[in-house]
Amino acid sequence: MAQPLLKQGARTNLVNADGQTALVAAAHQDNHWMVVLLLERGCDPGIQDTNGHTAFWYAEFRGFEGTFRLLLVREVDIGTRGSQGFQALFAVAWMGHASIVKALLDAILDARRKQAEAADDGFDDESKDNKSSALVGRTPLSVAAEHERRETVEVLLAKHAVKPDSKDPRGRIPLSYAAQNGHEKVARLLLAKSGVDPDSKDDQGNTPLMGDEQVVRMLLARGNVRPNPSDVDGQTPLSLALAGRHRTVARLILAQDGVDLHFTDD
Repeated sequence: MAQPLLKQGARTNLVNADGQTALVAAAHQDNHWMVVLLLERGCDPGIQDTNGHTAFWYAEFRGFEGTFRLLLVREVDIGTRGSQGFQALFAVAWMGHASIVKALLDAILDARRKQAEAADDGFDDESKDNKSSALVGRTPLSVAAEHERRETVEVLLAKHAVKPDSKDPRGRIPLSYAAQNGHEKVARLLLAKSGVDPDSKDDQGNTPLMGDEQVVRMLLARGNVRPNPSDVDGQTPLSLALAGRHRTVARLILAQDGVDLHFTDD
């Protein structure tokens, strides 16, 4: 249906009731051949629908790698945000599309290097979100760690530009999110990088040892974690485990040398 219309000279940038061009609709459905045709006919890849989404945003967020690469080659705005305020890299880190994360990160870093060279300025290689209310100060790595996107975490950690111990405004590092949510395999990946502190405290005094049982077990087995950190309320991993009736965690901590049994519960 669309191809005959295009041959008749139909305007490719017309939008429907949702503000979507034919290109946005084709990308949303991963209609690869139609995306190729529309791009050849001059459809603008930068047009956003009523949700603030471009064709590129749909392709990368939904994990349509072929369509994504077509649009990436067209050099559309890789900083485009959707209605939730997610930049492209944050969106794919959230969803866990590892191959798209790699291609997108390479493109972003290449663009930043070129900008820095053109401006004869320093190259800031750390990507943080400074607009989305849910992600202010967060990095794609912390988002991927929080949602257990292990392959994406591996891709990000392989990049020299990515800082594995970057803190957000709440004082949390990617390991903090992995520990809190019980993502033990992700936590291992992060701890394998130099400079990641297993005793890192957030602004409430919480450490990774105050996380889920599997992560606690792994941290204690490593033997390089302090068993008695206290948060801003004076709670320790042991007191929190007892208060939450997490008996296995309490036993694991009690088996450690130097555990302070004289905590107070206010």
